[in-house]
Amino acid sequence: MTNRTRQRCDRRKNPGHGYRRRGVGSTTAFTLVEMLAVILIIGILAALLLPVITGAYRNVREAQERSEVRLLEISLHQFQAEFGVYPPSQIVLIENGDYSPDNWRRLFEDNVIPDAIGADGEYLITRDAVFSRSLSVYYLRRIWPELMISETGPPPLDLDGDGNPRNSPLDFYDWNGDGNPPGAPTAFALSGDECLVFFLGGIPIGDYPGGLGLREPPSPTNPGKEAVPPGVQGFSVFPGDPTRLVNPADGTPYERVGPFFEFDTSRLIDGGAGTAPNGFWEYLPVRRDGNRGYAYFSAYEGAGYRPDDWNLADETREAFRVKWDMTDYPSAFQRLEGQVVLNVSPGPNPYTQGRPYHTGNQALLRHPLYWRGKSFQIISPGVDGLFGCGGAWSRTNGLPSACTLGESRAVEEDNLTNFADRSLGDL
Repeated sequence: MTNRTRQRCDRRKNPGHGYRRRGVGSTTAFTLVEMLAVILIIGILAALLLPVITGAYRNVREAQERSEVRLLEISLHQFQAEFGVYPPSQIVLIENGDYSPDNWRRLFEDNVIPDAIGADGEYLITRDAVFSRSLSVYYLRRIWPELMISETGPPPLDLDGDGNPRNSPLDFYDWNGDGNPPGAPTAFALSGDECLVFFLGGIPIGDYPGGLGLREPPSPTNPGKEAVPPGVQGFSVFPGDPTRLVNPADGTPYERVGPFFEFDTSRLIDGGAGTAPNGFWEYLPVRRDGNRGYAYFSAYEGAGYRPDDWNLADETREAFRVKWDMTDYPSAFQRLEGQVVLNVSPGPNPYTQGRPYHTGNQALLRHPLYWRGKSFQIISPGVDGLFGCGGAWSRTNGLPSACTLGESRAVEEDNLTNFADRSLGDL
C-alpha cells in the first residue's frame, strides 16, 4: 500500500483528520476593535462625500431654477408678441367692469383693493390709488380692446346676449373662474407674483390642496362639489369676454390663447407668504423651501418700476425696507427726512444699478437706474425663501453690505433673477 493510499484510508476512518470543521457552537465574528474601525472609516467617508453630494444636488436645483427663470422670460416675450405689451405687475380685476372713482373708493373702503402698507401698517388712499385705477383700465384695454369696462359707472354688460344686462352670472366677467356664484367676491387686486401666473397661464381652475382659495373641496356639508386639481386654462377668444371658456348652451370649449408657460401644478399655491387667498395662483420656485412665489415686476413699457407692486409685510419681512427717490412716482407711502421725501417700500423690490436715492437738497433727487429698465424683472427668493430689501446691486460691486436702513443683505445672496446668469452672491 502506497503512502497516498494509506492517507486516503486514514481520512475515511477519521473524517476530522486533516480538516478544520466548524462546530455548531463555534463562530467567527468581528471584534469590537474591528467594528469601531469600520464605523470610523464609514464616518470619514460620509463626512467627505456628504458635502460633495449636497453641493452637487444644490447646484442641480439651482441650474433647474435658472432654466425655469429663462423659460418664464421667454414666455413673457411670447405674451408681448401676442398682445403687444408685457403684463403689468399690479392690476385690479372688477367683474362688473365698473372702474368709476366711486366704485374704486368703495372697494378701498371695503379693503378689497389694498394699497401699499406704510410703516404704521395702515392702508392709505393716496395718489397711488388713482394711478392704480388708471393703470388697470389702460392695460385691460391694451390687452383686450373689446372688453367692456367703464370709468363712469357700471357698463351695461349683456354677455349672455339675452337683451337684459347684468341679470345673470353670465353677464359678468369671471376672472377667477368660480362661475360667479351669489355672494362671491366681485373684485380682485393682483400683486406681481399673481400677475405672473395669471397673464401667462390664464383663468385659474382647481382647488389648492391645503384648502385655501375660493374653490372648496368636497365636504359633508357640500358633497356635490368636485375637487379639481390646480391649473390654468388660458384666455378665451370669445369677443369681448376672455373669461368665457365654454359655450353655455352646449358646453363646447371656445378657442383659447395660452397658456404661454407650462406650470408645474404641484407648485401652484393660493395664499402664500402669509397673504390672504383670493383665488389666484402664485408659483413656487424650483427650490421651494418657503411659501413665496416668484416675484415679478413690470417696467411698464419703460415708464418705470413700481416697488409697491408686491409688498410682504408679515413679521419676517417687516425689517426689510428700501428708500426710493422718484419724483414722478406717486408713492403710496412717503416719509419726510429733512428736506427730502423718501418713498419706503417693504421687500421685495426690483433691483437698481446703484444707490436708489440721493440725500441732500430736493433738487438733487434722481431716478434710480433699473436693471431691465424697459421690460421686467423676475426674482426668486432662493433656498432660504427670503427676498431681502432689493434695490442697489451692481455686477462689479455686488450687493451692498446693508440696506438703506441697516439690515443685512446676506439673505439676497442666493436670489436668482432674469438679468444675471448666476445667483447674486456669486457675481
